[in-house]
Amino acid sequence: MREVHVSASAWSADLGALRASLAAAAPHCDSIHFDIMDNHFVPELLFGPDILATVKPHVPVPFQAHMMMENPERCVTRYAPVVDTFLFHPGTCSDWPALKREIRGLGRIVGLALLLGEDWRAYRDDLAEVDVVLVMGTEAGIKGVDINSDVYAVISELREHIDVHGYACLIQADGGIRRHTLPRLIAAGVDAITPGSLFFGSDFSTFRSRLRETQRERAVSAGHGETSPAAAHGRRTESDEKV
Repeated sequence: MREVHVSASAWSADLGALRASLAAAAPHCDSIHFDIMDNHFVPELLFGPDILATVKPHVPVPFQAHMMMENPERCVTRYAPVVDTFLFHPGTCSDWPALKREIRGLGRIVGLALLLGEDWRAYRDDLAEVDVVLVMGTEAGIKGVDINSDVYAVISELREHIDVHGYACLIQADGGIRRHTLPRLIAAGVDAITPGSLFFGSDFSTFRSRLRETQRERAVSAGHGETSPAAAHGRRTESDEKV
């Protein structure tokens, strides 16, 4: 059974001791997720490139940058030295196809992010070209609220579409990740989650144990046994490429 990838949200870390907080979290997650906010596309202002560069040497896991900003192409090269995965909202990009090519040229992983309520079908052609599709379960730039229940259906639809076409992109859920929402997210077909307070507010090892147990329970109830949906459909595994 392939474990759900955990990309811990730096926004919920101890921002007053960010380096130490992320260093402590690193052994218990697969990557660190940074919400890059510009106080324009979203109301908050967070995580400039110098912050990421400062903590990177002390946090030995890949970094994700969720570019929650207008015209993100203007600052990609500043983040690229320390970011492994870029996640973009295509509507904020002046030339989305060109930006995808640029990220590939930099040797980085590229993904698209869907706002709450945004129709994934508008980007169905992108699913063959991106590595990750991030599905937001809450409004952009807001934390501490519960997940919108419509998200489960969106993830299920994406899962079916991706599997039918044999695409390699992973589905990542972001926003409203709670203990009671994890079983439904896993059942819907997520490959990765972006937990915030659920991760940083818990004992790290206990969080991973509970996540594994939730996956095992869902696998048994779905009749999968020890074969994960990812393995069954031949999608890439964690060893093939880090999110």
